Amino acid sequence: FHRTLADGTVRYRSELFALLYSPATERCLAAGFVQGFRQAARIHAEIPPDGSAITLRCVTYPHGAVPDAAAPLCSEPLFLAEAPTPEEALERYLQRLHEHSGGIPARPLTGWSDWQYYRRSKTEAHLLSEAAALKAGAFPVEYIMLDDGFQKSFGDWLEKNDKFEHDVGWVARHMKESGFAPGIWIAPLTAALDSGLAKAHPEWLLKGPGGAILVRDSHMGKIAPLDFTHPGALAWLEDLVRKLVHDHGYRWVKLDGPILRYVEHGVFHERGATPVSMIRRALEVIRRAAGPDVIIEGEGYYGPAFGLVDTQRVTQDIQPEWARLKDTARDNLASLHFHGRFWANNPDAYILRDTPSPYRDMPEEEHVLTRDELELEITALALTGGVAMLTDRMDILKPERAALIDAFLPPHVEAARPLPGELMRCPYPERFILEVRKPWGRWWIGACFNWGERARTFAFPVPKEAKKPVVVDFWKRKLLSAKKRLLRVRVAPHGVRLFSIRETPETPGLVGLTRHFTQGGMEVTRCGSSQRRFELEIAASRAPAAAFIHTAGKKVASLILPEGARSAVRRRVLRISLPPGGPHAIALTWMGR
Repeated sequence: FHRTLADGTVRYRSELFALLYSPATERCLAAGFVQGFRQAARIHAEIPPDGSAITLRCVTYPHGAVPDAAAPLCSEPLFLAEAPTPEEALERYLQRLHEHSGGIPARPLTGWSDWQYYRRSKTEAHLLSEAAALKAGAFPVEYIMLDDGFQKSFGDWLEKNDKFEHDVGWVARHMKESGFAPGIWIAPLTAALDSGLAKAHPEWLLKGPGGAILVRDSHMGKIAPLDFTHPGALAWLEDLVRKLVHDHGYRWVKLDGPILRYVEHGVFHERGATPVSMIRRALEVIRRAAGPDVIIEGEGYYGPAFGLVDTQRVTQDIQPEWARLKDTARDNLASLHFHGRFWANNPDAYILRDTPSPYRDMPEEEHVLTRDELELEITALALTGGVAMLTDRMDILKPERAALIDAFLPPHVEAARPLPGELMRCPYPERFILEVRKPWGRWWIGACFNWGERARTFAFPVPKEAKKPVVVDFWKRKLLSAKKRLLRVRVAPHGVRLFSIRETPETPGLVGLTRHFTQGGMEVTRCGSSQRRFELEIAASRAPAAAFIHTAGKKVASLILPEGARSAVRRRVLRISLPPGGPHAIALTWMGR
């Protein structure tokens, strides 16, 4: 967050950590707190109009903490690191953050969520229909997420509303019988004032300084935060999670919140507790009650979540409208450094439909992404390496849109990285690179994003390891040329160019494949050469694709293609057009050595 004052002074505010870079000195400072289990932590920076000096304030907020001789009041531990590059400074901070706060390694997470299409209008019939469509279409997802809209009230999470004939246990069993692992959304840190929970246990609701219940406004009406320093509330939370997981069989618990501002000025049952320590305690109980094998999804302030959640939302909800998509895509790409080290980043969901949802809060404002915007959305989310969640109505999703799913499923769990200096160069990072290593080779995936309103030409440096680079554009399915170690690409407004960069092989080999965005990283089941014969096997796909095989100057003796495939040669590269379906097998033999 930043704002400019009337005199030109710029004030910045960042949660937990910040990077400050001086182009004049070519030095970077990382300033960050390496733990956030008890206090909210923020970095404030103020830069005068002439840029002569930076005022830096590193602040923690011990709301409610009570110092005493036995436990003196201290801030969260602060780490400062100066380095010649932003990347080095950031890496040093992240290493120290992990040492102090821990993390859970990322794993592939795929699913379908009802939220971005049905919202709170969902019914049990909708959910059953989507499970059937996912199964019939053989969509490669593991989980089905039951999101907000099933519950009787905030707080009464085990009680259904009138739109559901059966309870959440029956819904979970039906999901499992359909071949999917069930997931469920809850917001257990709050309760509606008219809920059965709030009426039965008003003593569990968080009070303000005057002793009255802290009431907050939400989309569900008046709610109050629960005080999990109260033993009764904490026992209720543990029992709720145990029932959802161990009695009903839910394998993914999606937590809405915690929203720190809801509890910042509360007076807790336990003297000396803070808003952050209370949230941390609740997350610890949720983790313990669920067990290590259940996915816990966090949201909100990062500090108390480290080491306890498997996946963490790092942006607001994605929306099929450019202004919102631009912000959420950018924020996802600016948070890549958390992925894999602390949790699996959760970029929300892929919206693929080309028709508006009739269930949105304001359907007249529902938009549809253009083709360029759709390609940008898919590319940005896929490069995170994080959760890959579908969210459209699957039985009416057009085949050409459904075919796009093969571009990002299965997910590649390693995240891309911005090019050196990219995060500090511009407010919307534009150029990213992902290294892919497989037994049959090593290559790079590059991406250039145009967040603006006019077409632009981008220069992308070729990795030095690719001495004779071969470049293939994923979305346009064609060869590109790199000159003087630079690839120059023209990018449409609201668009992206996504491409692979490989070294020219010494013998015939794969140099590009437009089925999955990694161009061979997830969809190739066999790739290799033996005795002047190259063989390639590719998993089935809903969409046509193109395979690019470099002949390495060899004279081709034979070429065996799948039925319906076509081939053409350009610059010693065979471009093989593959029809939908498969799996596909390609074999090439050559003469000479």
